[in-house]
Amino acid sequence: MASRSLTVLVLTIVVNDVSKCGAVSLSRRASTCYGDLGCFSTIGSLHKLPDSPQHIGTTFKLMTRSHTATSMKATDDPDTWHSTLSAGHFSTARETKFITHGYIDSGTTAWLPHMARELLKRGDYNVFIVDWGHGSHSSYDKSTANSLLVAAELAKFIHSLHDREGLDLATVHLIGHSLGAQISGLDPAEPYFKEFDNSRRLDKSDALFVDVIHTDGADFNLLQGQKPVNNI
Repeated sequence: MASRSLTVLVLTIVVNDVSKCGAVSLSRRASTCYGDLGCFSTIGSLHKLPDSPQHIGTTFKLMTRSHTATSMKATDDPDTWHSTLSAGHFSTARETKFITHGYIDSGTTAWLPHMARELLKRGDYNVFIVDWGHGSHSSYDKSTANSLLVAAELAKFIHSLHDREGLDLATVHLIGHSLGAQISGLDPAEPYFKEFDNSRRLDKSDALFVDVIHTDGADFNLLQGQKPVNNI
């Protein structure tokens, strides 16, 4: 049940079975594996593999009304996460929100902590900023590949919150921009993702409610999508 709920909540669940994905033959497809994060392969016209978790250096920064910021590395073990969450006043009695930046951005860009503070003005939440800045400043195709690994890291982290802390997955809200587009998509990126199946991109079947804000849309020369992927 937990695995099914998590599939509902996370934009991109990376799976090991890639035999049905992409137009490139299996014999020509490159792949790499990163332990419990799973295996990643080139898909369709995306010929890049993600960098290692150590290179991308994803962090989860927790902000609450009573605590300014507590950071955790995605590469930390669940025991370290547990002790850090306790120090950061994480509570499963609150709704939990994740804000993820997109292409050529980072978690320290002003809009992310600003959004977190605005959310906390309006409700007593656990707000996490997902920072994968070292992985988003490569070429667009490489950053796209890196975003798939970050999605797997986020899925693992949310699984840990559910299993170790008792988090109710129905109280999780994922907000993302560009390549970080999650369940609330702010200009979700389209190039490469339109070739993926629904398990690897934002889709209205991902959650009980998916909302997207498009501020522009055009063909491949612009990165925002045009195809509806949301409930509203």
